[in-house]
Amino acid sequence: MIITLKAFLNSIGLATKNFTTPNEMKIIMQYLLQRCGVSQNNDNMLLIYAEIFIELSNRYYASIKDYINELALFSFFLVNILTN
Repeated sequence: MIITLKAFLNSIGLATKNFTTPNEMKIIMQYLLQRCGVSQNNDNMLLIYAEIFIELSNRYYASIKDYINELALFSFFLVNILTN
Protein backbone atom coordinates (compact mmCIF):
# COMPACT_ATOMS: atom_id res chain seq x y z
CA MET A 1 0.00 0.00 0.00
CA ILE A 2 2.86 2.39 0.76
CA ILE A 3 4.25 2.00 -2.76
CA THR A 4 0.80 2.70 -4.20
CA LEU A 5 0.45 5.85 -2.11
CA LYS A 6 3.88 7.08 -3.14
CA ALA A 7 3.03 6.47 -6.80
CA PHE A 8 -0.22 8.38 -6.31
CA LEU A 9 1.69 11.23 -4.66
CA ASN A 10 4.08 11.42 -7.61
CA SER A 11 1.24 11.44 -10.15
CA ILE A 12 -0.87 14.20 -8.58
CA GLY A 13 0.49 16.78 -11.01
CA LEU A 14 -0.64 14.66 -13.95
CA ALA A 15 -4.27 14.52 -12.84
CA THR A 16 -5.29 18.16 -13.07
CA LYS A 17 -8.51 17.33 -14.90
CA ASN A 18 -9.52 14.82 -12.21
CA PHE A 19 -8.81 17.18 -9.36
CA THR A 20 -10.70 20.07 -10.91
CA THR A 21 -13.82 18.07 -11.83
CA PRO A 22 -16.12 18.20 -8.76
CA ASN A 23 -17.51 14.66 -8.92
CA GLU A 24 -14.10 13.10 -9.53
CA MET A 25 -12.51 15.21 -6.79
CA LYS A 26 -15.24 14.09 -4.40
CA ILE A 27 -14.58 10.41 -5.11
CA ILE A 28 -10.81 10.83 -4.73
CA MET A 29 -11.03 12.83 -1.51
CA GLN A 30 -13.61 10.53 0.08
CA TYR A 31 -11.41 7.54 -0.68
CA LEU A 32 -8.28 9.20 0.69
CA LEU A 33 -10.02 10.36 3.86
CA GLN A 34 -11.58 6.92 4.38
CA ARG A 35 -8.22 5.19 3.95
CA CYS A 36 -6.63 7.60 6.43
CA GLY A 37 -9.11 6.45 9.03
CA VAL A 38 -8.23 2.82 8.37
CA SER A 39 -4.50 3.57 8.63
CA GLN A 40 -4.57 5.23 12.05
CA ASN A 41 -2.10 2.74 13.53
CA ASN A 42 0.48 3.01 10.75
CA ASP A 43 2.64 6.09 11.16
CA ASN A 44 4.42 5.59 7.82
CA MET A 45 1.15 5.56 5.90
CA LEU A 46 -0.20 8.54 7.82
CA LEU A 47 2.89 10.53 6.88
CA ILE A 48 2.40 9.66 3.22
CA TYR A 49 -1.25 10.72 3.44
CA ALA A 50 -0.04 13.99 4.97
CA GLU A 51 2.34 14.47 2.02
CA ILE A 52 -0.53 13.76 -0.38
CA PHE A 53 -2.82 16.28 1.31
CA ILE A 54 -0.06 18.89 1.34
CA GLU A 55 0.57 18.37 -2.37
CA LEU A 56 -3.16 18.52 -3.13
CA SER A 57 -3.48 21.71 -1.10
CA ASN A 58 -0.56 23.30 -2.92
CA ARG A 59 -1.78 22.43 -6.40
CA TYR A 60 -5.57 22.43 -6.12
CA TYR A 61 -6.42 24.71 -3.22
CA ALA A 62 -9.48 26.16 -4.93
CA SER A 63 -10.81 22.68 -5.69
CA ILE A 64 -10.37 21.23 -2.20
CA LYS A 65 -12.02 24.03 -0.25
CA ASP A 66 -14.95 21.73 0.62
CA TYR A 67 -12.51 19.38 2.39
CA ILE A 68 -10.64 21.91 4.54
CA ASN A 69 -12.39 20.83 7.75
CA GLU A 70 -11.52 17.16 7.17
CA LEU A 71 -7.93 18.05 6.31
CA ALA A 72 -7.65 20.18 9.45
CA LEU A 73 -8.97 17.32 11.59
CA PHE A 74 -6.49 14.96 9.96
CA SER A 75 -3.66 17.44 10.61
CA PHE A 76 -4.54 17.75 14.29
CA PHE A 77 -4.90 13.97 14.57
CA LEU A 78 -1.51 13.46 12.91
CA VAL A 79 0.22 15.95 15.19
CA ASN A 80 -1.36 14.29 18.22
CA ILE A 81 -0.28 10.80 17.09
CA LEU A 82 3.28 11.84 16.29
CA THR A 83 3.84 13.78 19.52
CA ASN A 84 2.68 10.98 21.81
